Amino acid sequence: LIVLLSVLLISTLVIVFVLYKILKSNINQPIDTLTDIAEQISQGDLDQDIYLEEPSELAKLAASFNKMKADMKTHLIELAKVSAEKERIESDLAIAKTIQNSALPKDFPKNEHFELVASMTPAREIGGDFYDFFPVDENHVGLVMADVCGKGITAALYMMSAKTAIKNMLQAGHDLKNAVSKANDSLCNNDVPLMFVTAFIGVLDLRSGEVEFVNAGHCPPLIQKQNKYQYLDVKRNMVLG
Repeated sequence: LIVLLSVLLISTLVIVFVLYKILKSNINQPIDTLTDIAEQISQGDLDQDIYLEEPSELAKLAASFNKMKADMKTHLIELAKVSAEKERIESDLAIAKTIQNSALPKDFPKNEHFELVASMTPAREIGGDFYDFFPVDENHVGLVMADVCGKGITAALYMMSAKTAIKNMLQAGHDLKNAVSKANDSLCNNDVPLMFVTAFIGVLDLRSGEVEFVNAGHCPPLIQKQNKYQYLDVKRNMVLG
């Protein structure tokens, strides 16, 4: 009986040992391999592939793992391209903002009769709002407040065209009505689709203090009377462009 029990015990130990080796070879080792690869991927190494044929369940898992890693690598490459493009666009917008700000007048005139102060804060990096003031002749100063439809670089470029057209026509000696009409013709001839600008354009007579103006679809200005502000009752004419 003792001998029989000893043989059974040894046989059982041998069977358990063989089963352990089989399990380790077919399950534990592949799982360890998957774990090692996962740790390498977590550290940024996406060039490691897993090759498993048996058992079939773990082989399918390894194939899915490889596909996930390849998709992740592709996604990271695309993400890097998008990030680089975003940085380039932000750099271009920063330059455009500097150019736009430099185009606005900064030397505000002031004397005993009148004072000019202006500021502009774009909703984004750059926009279509702008102001301008300039001498028309020795007795008149041109004043412009305007807003181009839309935002971004397109609006900023259109802003420059509108600003230049209005200023050039007034300084060329045209009366206000004809100057605005010719500026509108100039913008229309540029044939920029779906773009327009609203503008309040005035000419201040330094001798009389009177302001002659054209309102091209813009918001009415506020006028101060006895420390109170009220909107000027003006007609909104057709927008420019």
